[in-house]
Amino acid sequence: PTCIPADKAWDLDECGCCGEDCPIQPDFVESTCDNTDLFREIMMSGQLEDWGDRYLKGGRGGGKKKTKKMDVVCREVFDPFTGVQENKTIPIPSRRGLEDDDCGCCNDECPEDIRDGEKFEKPTLMNATCDADAGDEVVSCVVPNKKRKGGRKGKHGPPGYDGDDEDEDDEEDQVGLFMCRETYDVITGQSKKKAVCVAPDATWESDDCGCCDDECPKTKDDFFQDSGCTGIEIESCQLRRSGEQGQFACRTFFNPQTGDELFQGSVCIPSDKALPDDTCGCCPGTTCPSTPEDGFDDEDAQMLSLMAAAYGDESDGANALEEGDDG
Repeated sequence: PTCIPADKAWDLDECGCCGEDCPIQPDFVESTCDNTDLFREIMMSGQLEDWGDRYLKGGRGGGKKKTKKMDVVCREVFDPFTGVQENKTIPIPSRRGLEDDDCGCCNDECPEDIRDGEKFEKPTLMNATCDADAGDEVVSCVVPNKKRKGGRKGKHGPPGYDGDDEDEDDEEDQVGLFMCRETYDVITGQSKKKAVCVAPDATWESDDCGCCDDECPKTKDDFFQDSGCTGIEIESCQLRRSGEQGQFACRTFFNPQTGDELFQGSVCIPSDKALPDDTCGCCPGTTCPSTPEDGFDDEDAQMLSLMAAAYGDESDGANALEEGDDG
């Protein structure tokens, strides 16, 4: 479910929350603490002036360069990994206060690094104990190397989990397991379960084997198949990442929001990475692209380049493709 302004709905949107419980919305109020000076004081004592200035000038994400009030409050929050409540000193924009906030630092002890209020201890990674013979649901999946040991930053963990693990390596993709993972909203404590694909040695103690009683999520890899393209008429190409020989395929691009066909383009792919609608060889009426000196980028990069070439900078086609590339 997505929360949108009433005048920003798409034609294909359905009212409500997709058969799920709608997320609980915090009742934010205007904070009356008016202690931005305390925020600045903590920033200076911790030599975090630059970090604090980013907050005051529009937030950590860049945002609009508009100075805003930041208050320091002691708030009862929920650990996103365990759901346990605890009091933490955190900085908040003044417009995002809660009725139960206490102004100032918890127990009148301000932390040296106020950013700690937004961090929680990461779960210890452990080996999966899923056993089909014992009645556990065991569903394998492919873990890309960049998701090893806990996930890409912010991708497989709730707020407070940075996803950066020192022992992450650059090995090839490996077979993982789907685990049902429960996390909690930091403000409301509302729990949410989601099936995640993790390495067998990167599960959490609270994980359950399988896919949360739902159909396991599909990834793009689930749709790949052997191209079946053979014969001397199929022009080969070279792939940069693997250095292997690939083959050209004519791929149809679809609008991820409506499913309408947009256009066709020629891509260089491994023979086992064809999609059901691909046809062998370069698209009719076109010339096969020249292979770069060091080979073609992966399929995603090629598709984004084709989308950008088809629509140019004035279209959000490339953005739409990125938003819809999970299947």
